[in-house]
Amino acid sequence: MGYDEPMPWMAAAALAALASPVHSAERYCWAGCESTVIIAPHPDAAAVVTFDNRMVHSTATAVFTLDLDGLAVSVEAHVGRGEEPDTIFVTPPEGYVARPPMVTVQENDTGEILILKGEYLGG
Repeated sequence: MGYDEPMPWMAAAALAALASPVHSAERYCWAGCESTVIIAPHPDAAAVVTFDNRMVHSTATAVFTLDLDGLAVSVEAHVGRGEEPDTIFVTPPEGYVARPPMVTVQENDTGEILILKGEYLGG
């Protein structure tokens, strides 16, 4: 193997870095942070979960929690390969509701889910 040829371990390390998710309390991302799911304040709701879907070349299912100042929501993401749209399901804590509870987003598009307090729903 010459010095100008990539070493197998280097390719594996680069692939692992690309595929590894990166996240914080308010953000979860994967594929080099091309695709992201964030929770943020919203003027008409307790919060908004925004899914910015970018093309990735692998399939995966991820379950994670996003937290905005103590408001923790559970997210399940189903990532499809290539042009296949991706879907997230959001489960808020008791006393809140997600509207809609899931969103399917085409590649290179964005979808939102509002997190509403029970009082907004007459509860």
